[in-house]
Amino acid sequence: MATPLFGQNQLGLHTGHYSGTAGLSANPAAFQASPYQWDVTLLSGGTFVENDYLQIENTSVFNLIFKDIALVDGTFDEGLATSENQKIYRFIDATKPMHNAVNSFAGAPAFAKRLNKKWSFGFYAKARLAFNANFVHPMWSYPQLNDWDYGQTKTSDPIWVTGMMWTEFALNVATTKTINGLNVSMGVNAKYLMGNDGLYAFVPNATDITLYPQDYEVDAQIAHYGFTNLDEGFSFARKGNGLGADIGIIIENKTNENERGKWRTSISIIDIGWVTFNNNAQNHTTTATNNSQLNRASLNTITSLNEFAQTISSEVMGSPTASLVGNRFTILTPTALLVGIDYKMSKNLYAQFEISRHLILHPQQLQRDNYITISSRYQTSWFEFGVPLILYNDVDLRAGLWLRMGPLTVGSDNFTTLFIPQQRLTGTDIYFALRINDFTFAKNRNKKNSPEDCYW
Repeated sequence: MATPLFGQNQLGLHTGHYSGTAGLSANPAAFQASPYQWDVTLLSGGTFVENDYLQIENTSVFNLIFKDIALVDGTFDEGLATSENQKIYRFIDATKPMHNAVNSFAGAPAFAKRLNKKWSFGFYAKARLAFNANFVHPMWSYPQLNDWDYGQTKTSDPIWVTGMMWTEFALNVATTKTINGLNVSMGVNAKYLMGNDGLYAFVPNATDITLYPQDYEVDAQIAHYGFTNLDEGFSFARKGNGLGADIGIIIENKTNENERGKWRTSISIIDIGWVTFNNNAQNHTTTATNNSQLNRASLNTITSLNEFAQTISSEVMGSPTASLVGNRFTILTPTALLVGIDYKMSKNLYAQFEISRHLILHPQQLQRDNYITISSRYQTSWFEFGVPLILYNDVDLRAGLWLRMGPLTVGSDNFTTLFIPQQRLTGTDIYFALRINDFTFAKNRNKKNSPEDCYW
């Protein structure tokens, strides 16, 4: 079962001593615990796509983008033959709950500056897009819908779908203290969140649905859903406001200022927050005390979310506006707990264990999936190479790769999908950051090419 990735899990951006401003989203103490006096991220971005609904066979992302390839639907033809310029895609005949996710971000310039030995501050802004439809019942996969017989009743699990595009502006403050011989760096990001677009759907109970030639019969049910005017296309216009915060701590057993510690531990809680949409927004609750008949022809002609809401309201409650309960709704950000342990194996060689666990606080919340990773990296002030093994949702093992050369970091948490043809391509991941800092210009440090310089 493929599983989605959420939030800033791109390991090459926040792993290691040199993550600087790029690591602030994963731990607000990242810059304070780094060797930099100042650090600026000029540009950053990343995208992740994963789904359990459709697969493309025997290809890679590189082939799809840079080669002239036609896609052919082979969902119901196992023996379909294709030419060199064709690839087969198939809608997956799901046997387990489906997970589908999109996660992208684009970072504006960010900076951080050390004020003195104990204090630093910083700022960053980024646009983020996240969507998840997790634990979707297999009955909604296309092959199973195609095989649905008249008079047959199927039971759908509770539905939980959330999507949001928002822009966050974060102020970072961090400090360092020495406690029992350990260097303890603590930081916080205080964030203003500007909601650009959002949607959610929540059906809290299992639903029995029977297919008939003209109708779907749905048992008595309650459903909650809301959306902004997505029918007009995504935009960066402000349609809502919210607040957020990240908190983090990094503990290192430094014995002196000129020597890295043998180990360090990172703990953070990230993406605590919410956005309330109240501009061009609709919030609906559909309540049915008896079984409802949903006309199939009416549903098939729907072309917008607004039409969907009016049609469902009319079919279930007798009026196109009966389900409308307000012009505002709230979506929570994808909160998670991150814990990492970093171990120094030699002067420039490190190993790290990291675990992320989502903290689900409300059904109207973006979901960040769990992951466990073990990585090794070779790092100096100007060069870093890391290889992580990543277990998503405790079932899906993947290999990643990242490279930092001077100001540029590039990487992927699912590296093989980019260049190696996959038997079943269901998604991919890629990210980058372009940064400058005091090491970029300090030639005497660069000649040493060592991470052991005193940074206080």
